Amino acid sequence: VRNSMVRQFMAEDLVARRLRDAPHEIAVAVSEDIAPLHPLTPGDFARALAPDVVVTSNTFDYGGITNGLYLGTPATLARAMSAATDLDALFRTTEHGNYEGLLAAHVRRSNITRLLFEADCRGTGRMFLKIRRSGKAVGPGGKAFRRVGNITDVPQWLRTQCMKMGLYVKGG
Repeated sequence: VRNSMVRQFMAEDLVARRLRDAPHEIAVAVSEDIAPLHPLTPGDFARALAPDVVVTSNTFDYGGITNGLYLGTPATLARAMSAATDLDALFRTTEHGNYEGLLAAHVRRSNITRLLFEADCRGTGRMFLKIRRSGKAVGPGGKAFRRVGNITDVPQWLRTQCMKMGLYVKGG
């Protein structure tokens, strides 16, 4: 389990390195195993522009912060996603033995405020499902879903959401 956590943190650190010098006002970081179920809102984007704020979901947070879908300024996302640089201290000082707990501890240690997506705040259900290696979409607890809805192309979904907000979209 620990090796899996380290791999996840290292993968996020690679994204963090690219975000550090990004010239954009806002960034969305999403992993390829996410199937979003709700659109991002203008309120999500407005809150994510605040200094030292990262907007995430409470879907799959297991007492910490879920990874895979982040919204914020590039500099703040880079700090939030660079837990790999803090792993020794996190493993020594954090009670939470799961990935989400360690990520939450890192975000707190980095003086970043975590806010939830509006869809999570409204209680409209999960913000996203996880896509497993088998291709099955699962919810918390591993419950399989036969149908994800009409969102099957995550990069295209993000591109569409950002364009609706009048934001420039760069990359895959």
